[in-house]
Amino acid sequence: MTDADDLIPTPTPVGRKSFPIKVIPGSNSPRSIGERVYSGHAIDRIQERGFTPSVVENTIQSGQSIHGKIPGTTSHYDPVNNVTVITDTDSGRVITIGHGQIKQ
Repeated sequence: MTDADDLIPTPTPVGRKSFPIKVIPGSNSPRSIGERVYSGHAIDRIQERGFTPSVVENTIQSGQSIHGKIPGTTSHYDPVNNVTVITDTDSGRVITIGHGQIKQ
């Protein structure tokens, strides 16, 4: 269950892959969406690129997972949707998300 404080207001603009919006870095603070914690940077990327939390969860749950090149991170890649989610290996916190395979 999500607390009302954890929701992004519906009038908040979001981009999409073919038309991303510019989000000023640091615009969003860390927050939980559902059972998962997201960094402020991850929320910025979700908003900027038009991702949804369900895409993030699907990528983490069904994507190919490998330890990231940055110690303490795990890279989850979904080849069907061509999306990568980087998480903190210990906590599962979402660090960032992007189209394609993110090279760390």
